[in-house]
Amino acid sequence: MSLILKILNNDKLIVVTNQVAVSGTTFLTNIIMVALCGVSIFGAFSAWQIAVMLVLALQIAVLSQPMQVFLGKKNAEEIKQYSASVHFMQLVFILLLAFGFIAFNTISGMFQRELSYAFAFFASMQLAQEHLRRYLIAKGKLKIALLSDLISSLGQLIVLSLFWVQSISPTLIQLFLTIGGTTLPAIVLSLISERRTFQHRAELIKYVKEHWISARWLVPTALIQWGAANYLLAASAVIAGNAVLGVLRLAQTTMGIFNVAIQGLENYFLPYLSRLISNSVDEALQFTFRMIRKIGLLTAPILILAAIFSSQILSFINTEYVAYASLLRWCCLLYIIILSSFPVKLFIRVLGDSRHYFIGYAISMTASVLCAQWLIEQWNAVGVVMGWLLSQVLINLYWTIIITKTKQLSWTLK
Repeated sequence: MSLILKILNNDKLIVVTNQVAVSGTTFLTNIIMVALCGVSIFGAFSAWQIAVMLVLALQIAVLSQPMQVFLGKKNAEEIKQYSASVHFMQLVFILLLAFGFIAFNTISGMFQRELSYAFAFFASMQLAQEHLRRYLIAKGKLKIALLSDLISSLGQLIVLSLFWVQSISPTLIQLFLTIGGTTLPAIVLSLISERRTFQHRAELIKYVKEHWISARWLVPTALIQWGAANYLLAASAVIAGNAVLGVLRLAQTTMGIFNVAIQGLENYFLPYLSRLISNSVDEALQFTFRMIRKIGLLTAPILILAAIFSSQILSFINTEYVAYASLLRWCCLLYIIILSSFPVKLFIRVLGDSRHYFIGYAISMTASVLCAQWLIEQWNAVGVVMGWLLSQVLINLYWTIIITKTKQLSWTLK
């Protein structure tokens, strides 16, 4: 009980707990679905889910990321109209995609009609829940966001567990309806908490134009991020074989806890840093540097220990993977750089010029494409991690130059 109270009284812990709940549920849900449906249906579900993730990346670029920044910069009166507007923008986004997909399938007949309806429902629920989570966290309604995600997470696990107990093997359509249906009550709760927001007049044209100023760079950035995250993995399977890809996925899973922390902290700190930079660039810079030091001091010792005992860690998972201890050591070095430079990424986000965000990932993607074949042919799985490491160093070097120029400009204006 004391632990629960401690979490509820600490904003950072609420955000991290929320992200752990979402990521943990995804992990458990995938395991249960594989056990219930077999690899074939789960593979089909995953393929459709990848399509949702691509659309989600575009939604985040067009709506969520600008929203997280704008909410910290607008005054109390304007926030009311803006909040109503961003919810209606989200609704329009979902309706266009859902009805567009159903209309396309009706004309083309590519998929079963019931499947297209079920998928449209599933995708709409996922997109709406992701939007509301990010909005509530940015607005400071952290407990509502946590409760909403817990309702959705527990609902998924309970229904899938009932399938398991009753030895029911759900179809792909039933999986879409289950995940979408258990998300619906969470969305209703979030909307009830925002019911007063819808009393204000929405200014769609005004805020669509405002969002587009950021989104015109964030949309191509989202696509490049997609490629930067997956190109080296795909290349490793083609050049070195599926065994190398499997080892890389194991290494990513081992480091997965840090990804959970990064996602949770980003949702919390981005609006806060946005408010800081609106008042003073110097304050935002000082906060960024403090975050770099704190994150480095907290995570570097853990990762150094993981590198030292990499053989023992892999032996605990499976003795066959001990031969890849050097790969885990390289991953530890990679994550030291990723985590310590995470605040730099946030500062670039809140500067308001999405061009720098885009250029940084364009540099990363270019480095991956140019070096992939040579690195993988030379060092197999370790070569992939070297490619990620090179990309991370280059992107951070570029962003550090931009921050330095921003700092110099701030001093000049004083």
